[in-house]
Amino acid sequence: MTAAGGGAAELTFGPWRLGALLGLGGFSEVRRARGVEPPWAGAAQALALKRALPFLLPAAAGAFEAETAALSRVQSAHVPRLLAAGEVAGVPYVVLPEIDGASLRGLLTTGVLAPAEAATLVADLAGALASCHAAGVLHGDLAPGNVLVDTSGRAWLTDFGLATCPERPDRPARTGTPAFLDPAAAADLPRSAANDLQQLGLLWARTLTGRSPLGPGPDWHARAAAWALDASGVTAALTGAGPHGPWLQRCLAADPPAGLASSLAAAVGAARDGAGRAQLARRVAASPKTLPSALPSAAEDRGERVTDPSGETVTLSGDLHGLEPLEGSRR
Repeated sequence: MTAAGGGAAELTFGPWRLGALLGLGGFSEVRRARGVEPPWAGAAQALALKRALPFLLPAAAGAFEAETAALSRVQSAHVPRLLAAGEVAGVPYVVLPEIDGASLRGLLTTGVLAPAEAATLVADLAGALASCHAAGVLHGDLAPGNVLVDTSGRAWLTDFGLATCPERPDRPARTGTPAFLDPAAAADLPRSAANDLQQLGLLWARTLTGRSPLGPGPDWHARAAAWALDASGVTAALTGAGPHGPWLQRCLAADPPAGLASSLAAAVGAARDGAGRAQLARRVAASPKTLPSALPSAAEDRGERVTDPSGETVTLSGDLHGLEPLEGSRR
């Protein structure tokens, strides 16, 4: 999902009034929202409403069922809290706190992160994964477009549409962001917590080197299924990670050890000195405040797609600001 901002006339969507387009993903759009019925009428909290793109229904409905089930279980300082969920005229939605910041994918269009920035980001995401795994949730799609960084430099793990949990144990076949697939997702095998850590390792390497260790497309699925990582890319990432290189190496292993998310969050988090978070905050402050129309800089990111549950792909590019895919009455 791509974070953005900007003004927009309000739309009526059931008991909600929707404003600026904040983000757009493979299944959905996210808009600033306010409630007009209790308990949300007049609420001081800034809200974001995520709703399905209607031309992807009914396929996209499964992603909202998965997201609702997963977020109902997870409590973490780095995962948005589920505030409300429902349907309006057959269109599913969830309501979350609005996060004032930028997507990691957008931030990476300006270049790679410094090692301290990357370590801070990864420690936050590892903490989010530790909370997810403790709650019985596997995220399943750690990619730059599914991470937000707020104005304080804190990272948030978002987009649980491909998550699995006891209430929703299955995910659609051949889905995910191709340059960040793990072996189980690529081969349509049952996933484990270790697979989330492998995706985190790919993401970590991407922030440091500008490319995923799965290499250039279009053979991501085959390379991910065999876990055939580009050796030079892995070496560059391990070097770029500095003293945290051994932790990155554990993430990129064929079988990451149990409990790695918790130990990684504790070890890397304890080593940071605050400089990385301050650098991330400055990067967010300097980022564009409109939905970006430029494609990402890395070659494999230009091929990133989020596949919908039917197996089709949606490539998001061009100027999408102000898109109105759902009908509604303007106010």
